[in-house]
Amino acid sequence: MDSEDIARLLERYCEGQSSLEEENQLREVFLSGNYSPDFAAEAEQFLFFYREGNDELPDPEFDSKLEEILLSVPVIPLHRNRNRLYYLSGIAAGIIMLAGLFLTFRHDYMKNSTDGSIKDSRIAYAQAEKALLLFSVNFNTGLDNMQHFRHFDHGVQAMKRFSDFYKYQTIIINPNDNFRSQKIN
Repeated sequence: MDSEDIARLLERYCEGQSSLEEENQLREVFLSGNYSPDFAAEAEQFLFFYREGNDELPDPEFDSKLEEILLSVPVIPLHRNRNRLYYLSGIAAGIIMLAGLFLTFRHDYMKNSTDGSIKDSRIAYAQAEKALLLFSVNFNTGLDNMQHFRHFDHGVQAMKRFSDFYKYQTIIINPNDNFRSQKIN
């Protein structure tokens, strides 16, 4: 096969438009060694695919042993009380804000009347409405800020998955040593 045919087949192969027959032709050309030195990089790739495709696993029951080890490791439960902690901290923050509003409202209330009572109901209604509106705005702002904890929690869960991978990486990367230490027959 000449260099132009090889180049044309390689172009089709790289674009993902080659047939299985064309890929077999390329593999046979590169295995036979009848190609131009310009195609050395592609030849190495095809030779690598050929060698790795013919390799077999050293242990045919590798998958079942790995699954057995993974199933024997206890699962660490997530902290389910964390959500309860978030709700309780939100309630505590709400109570603190209510107490602050009460003390602020009481101070304004005492300032407007000499004997501690407001004579005009419209003023009392306006002050109560103002205090409740202020509380509502501040409370909603606090709830919006609590949404950032969800992002943090998602990040913590992702890191937990990463730490689980770290625990099992010796099983995946070097399975023979781990099988000997686990005494699996």
